[in-house]
Amino acid sequence: MDLIGKNAVQKNYQVQSPFSSFLPGIGGLHGIPLWCYYVNRGQAVVSFGTETKDHSIMEFYPAHQSFQMVKNLGFRSFLKVDGIYYEPFRNDEAATTMTIGKNSLELTEVHEELGFSIHVKYYVLPEENLGALVRKVTIKNLKKEKRDLQWLDGMPAILPYGISLRSMKDTGQTMKAWMQVEVEEENLPYYRVKTSTTDTSEVQFNEKGNFYLTVGPEGHLLKILVDPQAVFLHDLSYEQPVNFKRSLKDVLQFQEIPRNQVPSAFSVFEGEVQAEGSVNLRSYSGMAESKEILRYFKEKVLQKGYEAEKENRADQLVEEITSPIRTSTAHDIFDAYCEQTFLDNVLRGGAPVKMGDKVIHVYSRKHGDIERDYNAFMLAPEFYSQGNGNFRDVNQNRRSDVRFYPYVEDRMLKMFYHFIQLDGYNPLQIRPTMYQAMDLHKILALFPAEEKDDYVEFFSKEFSLGRLSMLLEEKGMEDSELKVLFEKVLTHSEELYHADFLEGYWTDHFVYNLDLLENYLSVYPEKKKSVLFEDRSYTYYVQKAHVLKREDRYVETKRGIRQYKALEEMESIGEEKIRKEYGRGEIYTSTLLEKLVLLASLKFATLDMEGRGIEMEGGKPGWYDALNGLPGLFGSNVADACELLRLLKYLEEVMDLQDATCIFPEEFTGLLESLEEIVISYEKAAGKKSRFEVWDEMNTKKEIYREKIRNGISGAETVLSGQRIKEVIASFRTYLSQGIRDAVAENEGLCPTYYSYEIKDYEKKNGKVVPRSFERKTLPLFLEGPVKHLKLVDGIEEREEIAKRVRTSALYDEKLKMYKVNTSLEHLSGELGRAKSFSPGWLENESIWLHMEYKYLLELLKNGVYERFFEDFKTMCVPFLNSETYGRSLLENSSFIASSANPDPKIHGKGFVARLSGSTAEFLDMYQRMMFGEELFCLKGNLLQLNFAPCLPEYLVPEDGKVEATLLGRSKVSYHFSKKKNIIPGKYAIRKIEVRQPLGETDIYYSRVTGEGAEKVRKGQVDHIKVYVDVE
Repeated sequence: MDLIGKNAVQKNYQVQSPFSSFLPGIGGLHGIPLWCYYVNRGQAVVSFGTETKDHSIMEFYPAHQSFQMVKNLGFRSFLKVDGIYYEPFRNDEAATTMTIGKNSLELTEVHEELGFSIHVKYYVLPEENLGALVRKVTIKNLKKEKRDLQWLDGMPAILPYGISLRSMKDTGQTMKAWMQVEVEEENLPYYRVKTSTTDTSEVQFNEKGNFYLTVGPEGHLLKILVDPQAVFLHDLSYEQPVNFKRSLKDVLQFQEIPRNQVPSAFSVFEGEVQAEGSVNLRSYSGMAESKEILRYFKEKVLQKGYEAEKENRADQLVEEITSPIRTSTAHDIFDAYCEQTFLDNVLRGGAPVKMGDKVIHVYSRKHGDIERDYNAFMLAPEFYSQGNGNFRDVNQNRRSDVRFYPYVEDRMLKMFYHFIQLDGYNPLQIRPTMYQAMDLHKILALFPAEEKDDYVEFFSKEFSLGRLSMLLEEKGMEDSELKVLFEKVLTHSEELYHADFLEGYWTDHFVYNLDLLENYLSVYPEKKKSVLFEDRSYTYYVQKAHVLKREDRYVETKRGIRQYKALEEMESIGEEKIRKEYGRGEIYTSTLLEKLVLLASLKFATLDMEGRGIEMEGGKPGWYDALNGLPGLFGSNVADACELLRLLKYLEEVMDLQDATCIFPEEFTGLLESLEEIVISYEKAAGKKSRFEVWDEMNTKKEIYREKIRNGISGAETVLSGQRIKEVIASFRTYLSQGIRDAVAENEGLCPTYYSYEIKDYEKKNGKVVPRSFERKTLPLFLEGPVKHLKLVDGIEEREEIAKRVRTSALYDEKLKMYKVNTSLEHLSGELGRAKSFSPGWLENESIWLHMEYKYLLELLKNGVYERFFEDFKTMCVPFLNSETYGRSLLENSSFIASSANPDPKIHGKGFVARLSGSTAEFLDMYQRMMFGEELFCLKGNLLQLNFAPCLPEYLVPEDGKVEATLLGRSKVSYHFSKKKNIIPGKYAIRKIEVRQPLGETDIYYSRVTGEGAEKVRKGQVDHIKVYVDVE
């Protein structure tokens, strides 16, 4: 696959290694998104629709079925050129090309013998009040005489709106009874079911509909065939257009029946193509909220220049979205990869848009596609569209937001720390941000008196910015007026962060919150005291599930004692924020530091029987989800315990900033002091008290605490001094440090990741299992352990030794020169979970899991293991791979790469499961540190300083030494390196920095930008910064 400009190009794609991908589905701030998946076969697009899979327009199929069906059920083009029939993109031997843009997909086939070429371009329609896929098809006559052309183009099957995917899969034949096509206006079919298909007493009526319309070469709507039999007759496989092959006249004379079958959508064209001329059709397929909206849209698409304007705007949209990472190095593919990765990170985490004093993340969705067929993604069909996402994913994908969009400030801290519950856990699914009017009268005063009644009902309930925007547009308000009004409305509104429990509690979710804090302080270092000690607005989320006591989790089975009953879901109390007086009082708030202490203490109380790992008591494992059976085996995670130790060390450090008091709910204070007493008694016992006893006592105290806070808190509080907190945290740190040291020492110097425990001795009390002893079992090596352990190691020699041990371990794939996510699980029990069932080198078992491999690269970079980082980055980062081996565009990440452990050598090094991977978050973190350094801003006394500390391998430095990047998403930075060498901090000196203001004024600095100059850069008031670097 080649790179032309910023586009990936694959020739003869029909016979190349198969892959699937998708259009980003972005409609713009004032547009409706639409999801669209494609494969490199046939005419590529295999399914598309609005909102969720339940609103498919072209039916959603998993990847393997999509490859099988795309040539029959995907888009089709049937041609008769001078009476000779041909279907392009069906012959595997034809000369075809696929061009993949950031926001478009293009296909080309050239047929020299027949003397024509056909070009198809897909993109999602931007900035309209309906969502649509645009398909632009151009046929060019390669001969020097005019040709007769008959042409059917479109979809053999289009689902009417109102048919759910589950209904289509399970009862598709029955669903046909509801299906119908309404063609009240010529050539404007409306596909829908008029009433709900469920067997309930309340019948729902439906106004929404799917549509398909085509504008022909003369600018008029073409006829649409809605009955597939008009084209295929008896061929129900849709293999051959039997009727069209007979004659177009037979097709047009066919009596179409627009009911009781899955309809089609084929445009009909008949005419001439001039010598060396071309004809093109522009088709739009999507969903409209009503027929009225569709009719209005029809008038717009018939206007001259409409499609060209929208095509151009679709390209502009993604260029605007990716502008914060515009880059220029010696490697064009790397530069383009930066932009694609940034875009894909936006698709999972969202792009923050500032509205007055609020920030909303738009364009995000859960990572679901035809390879991730298990995920229920959602793209809200409204302006300022938001989607759903899992806590871990959204948190990580927004980790670097503040370094690309400084105006985000501490908002992600507020959001994700809000979701922390009093039990130390958090809900799984994050829902779109909503708003609630705080002062209805002030909001209504913003509107004309005669219109106020129109808005009372809307603002009396929660609302989304998208629905508000669409409502105001219906009133005829212009875009320029909307933004001003939005800001005023939101000033009098409260942001509402909603979430859903869904299932289980993972051990790792807490670890990502500290990353958010550290990145925030790298941009706003002067805010450290205020954000940690002074801002008392952090709330606690109301838990929706309760972790059961040990005696209720443990069950007897034929294979021994297991931990299967982890949680009990609780009845909703209609609140999402903890209130005092057990839900009857005011909302309980705390400082960020207090939440961190509570979180760290509860995780400490969840250490395993030997104080080495965090127990999987919540029914779920950690980051490595594929060990879904490990919680049942009393599993624990040492890697997450490393993260806990990192948090404890951080708390000790910040407590030195000032001796600030901490205020805690009295329920928690009792637990905190009890935990300290248990640890101190262990230390004083000098080996006479076991870590099992510590585990037992801590769990007892934790269970008492959980029962107390199950229905909230009383509101009574206890004040503790900063020094007192530091003493408690220090005792926790000492205990855990020893556990991790022992774990590493017993594992040949590499940190283990997972343990399972087996109950060797127990007794029964009141029919309940009470363990008396456990036996620990260490799972094979996982890359996650060394990744997290590197965060704790201080000396460069020890860090380099860890990197050396990882390289010489079985984690390293010698053939691919990459790191596997784990070593062999061959001799382990199938009870561990699905990972054991997967073939080696496939999915989560012994594959190259790009997210974790990138996490490892990031830690090498952060820990100063530069030479190893440069070497590994070259063989592991996607843009440097062999495109034929990788099997897809080198601009796109994959979730995993099949390792050489896989039994099929043909797929070794091939990427699977497209793009929306956590690897994007890790790469953006690496990018920031490679281009600008670890600590972007710092304080020297009270003086703000901007530091440039790039770290770049020689292969990214051009011959002229000039590398360009974008700082804080706004300001262009040009480095001028004196030599083409590895750029390593400490081995160069910054000679001069030129800072250019928007009006051309230039300020000169040496080594770093200070004071007002640094503040201007942070505020985005600088256009261009030139940094001159003398390299040793």
